[in-house]
Amino acid sequence: MPLRNFPTFLAIVAGVAGFLSAEGRSDAVYDLKKNPEQLEALGGTYESSVISEALKCLVVNSVCNSDTGKLADIFSQAARGAATSEADVCQEELEDVEDMIKRIVAVSSLTSLEKREIRERRRGRHRRPGRRRRPGRPHSHGSRYSDSTSREEERQITEAVVVLEGSDTVEGTITFTAQENGKTRVRGTVSGLAQGNHGFHVHQFGDYSPSEGCANAGGHFNPAGRQHGGPNDDERHAGDLGNIVADASGVAVIDVEDCQIPLSGENSIIGRSVVVHADEDDLGRGGFPDSLTTGHAGARLACGVIGIANTS
Repeated sequence: MPLRNFPTFLAIVAGVAGFLSAEGRSDAVYDLKKNPEQLEALGGTYESSVISEALKCLVVNSVCNSDTGKLADIFSQAARGAATSEADVCQEELEDVEDMIKRIVAVSSLTSLEKREIRERRRGRHRRPGRRRRPGRPHSHGSRYSDSTSREEERQITEAVVVLEGSDTVEGTITFTAQENGKTRVRGTVSGLAQGNHGFHVHQFGDYSPSEGCANAGGHFNPAGRQHGGPNDDERHAGDLGNIVADASGVAVIDVEDCQIPLSGENSIIGRSVVVHADEDDLGRGGFPDSLTTGHAGARLACGVIGIANTS
C-alpha cells in the first residue's frame, strides 16, 4: 500500500465510523452491501486488498463499531512508522490490521461465501521481499487480535496416520511423526505385495473411495513444481519417497525420515494421500516417457488419506 495513503485512509475510517454511529444499520448500509461496486470504489485507490476489506467490513457490519478506534490506532502507528521511514514497523502494523480484520470477519454478518473468499485471498498473500521483522516481534498469527482460525493454523501437528486400502490383498498402516530435527519419520508395514520394489509416494489429493480406488489422488505432491526424482535428490517432488521393499512373504517394513513432507505449515501433507504402486520407481533415471513424472512405477495398488492421529 502506498505510504502516502495512510492519512487518506484514516480520514475514510473516521468518516465511515461516524456514518455508522449516526445511521446504525440503515437502508444506506444495506444498499452499500448490495452494491459491491460502491464498496470497491471506496477501496479501489489502494494497492492493498487489506484496505478494501477493512472498509467493506466497517461499512456493512455495525459490529465493527467497537473496534473502529483500535483499527484507527493501528493505522496511526503505521503512519508514524512511515513518517520516520521505519518501513519494517509500517509493515508489521499492517499485519496486525490483517489479524484484526480476521477477528472482525469471524463475528460479522458476512455470508459464508464472502468469509471463505477473504480467507482464500489472505492465504495467497505473502510478505513482500526485503521486509524485516523487528526483533522480538511475534508473528502476526500470535497477535492479540488472532482468532480461532489463526490459532488452528499455527498449531503444530506431531503425528499422522494413513490406512492403506485398494486391491483385494494389499493393505497396511503407516504413521508419520514430526521429529525435532525438522524431518518427518515414516514408519509402518504394507502386506500383500509381490516380492521386490514398489513405488511409494505422497500424492496431491486425499480423494479415495472404494468405487474409484486411487484414481483421483492426483499426481505426486509437488508444491515446488519440480521433476520426479529419488528421495535423496535435489530435484524431486516433495512426495517422492522412493521405493518400499517387499520380502518373500509380501511384507514391506518402512522406517525412513524425509525433510519435504511436513505435518504442519504451508506444505503440510495432512489431507493428502499415500499411494503404493505395482512396480519399482526408477527415480527418474529409467529413460521412459513417464520417468520424470511418475518414475514409471506402474499401477496404483493401494492408497489412503493422511489424517491427524489421535495421540490422547
